[in-house]
Amino acid sequence: MTLLIVSTFFLGVAFLLIGIRAEQKQHTPMSRLHPAAKPAAEPSPEEVALQRPLLERVLGPTARKALVLVSRWSPPGVKDAIRRRLIMAGNPWRWHSDEVIFAKATIAFTGALVAFWIALRPLNRGLESAILFGLVGLAAGFQLPDAIISRQARRRQRQIQRSLPYVLDLLCISVEAGLSFNAAMQKVAEHVPGPLTDEFKQVAYEVLIGKPQRDALRDMRDRCGVEDLSTFTAAVAQAERLGLGIANVLRVQSEQLRNVRRERARQHAMKIPVKMLFPLVFLILPALFVIILGPALIQVSRSMIGAK
Repeated sequence: MTLLIVSTFFLGVAFLLIGIRAEQKQHTPMSRLHPAAKPAAEPSPEEVALQRPLLERVLGPTARKALVLVSRWSPPGVKDAIRRRLIMAGNPWRWHSDEVIFAKATIAFTGALVAFWIALRPLNRGLESAILFGLVGLAAGFQLPDAIISRQARRRQRQIQRSLPYVLDLLCISVEAGLSFNAAMQKVAEHVPGPLTDEFKQVAYEVLIGKPQRDALRDMRDRCGVEDLSTFTAAVAQAERLGLGIANVLRVQSEQLRNVRRERARQHAMKIPVKMLFPLVFLILPALFVIILGPALIQVSRSMIGAK
């Protein structure tokens, strides 16, 4: 009887999905016209709402109410810190600070429940161990969104650090060709994709709408959090204040960044033997000893047993 009920339920769901799909595929006489011949009618709010996924339509109002509560009860300092980290990461997911706080709470609660159930059922632990597992799941779930944001921020900072000398060379060439510094940033941003040139676009736009160039460069430095970029922005601001030639400053900064890059590569190369020591001693050498000395030890043991 249970199997019949379950089969009937899934069959009904299948027919419902087929009907929805067939309804979506119905064509009206206007839909068979050439796209250029169709009237440009604005979609109604109901049509716009129906174009969104079903899960978003069902859970959207509840999620919005939850976000309102989170925004009301969240400490301002926590929201500002999350907002700064999102900006430093480039925020490719278009997240908001309230959404991150809500995700942290939801994932933490879910992780605690899952860890508590795993400790009780599959592992057959006691209540104390289950509570400990739940606390570990709570902490891990609470830190997971922060770990994702921090990982993206570090990746973006590495990309900016690697591309900065090359981009400075292009800026220097553009300025020497007669462009202003703001126009040179726009020109380089058009031809070189990446997070650094995206920041250049933002700086050029802010300067275009009336923001002082020094303030725009300082905001870019705060958004990126890269030490080399801070040195570059400080040098450009000083050149602007003292009236120095920006092309010479860019050339000197590019050369200095290349020297710093070579020094960092040299430091990483010097750390490699220390990093290889642990796997070499505890993983590679024991396997070599087993392969090389193993047959000899077996022969010696057989000879000693035969002599006896």
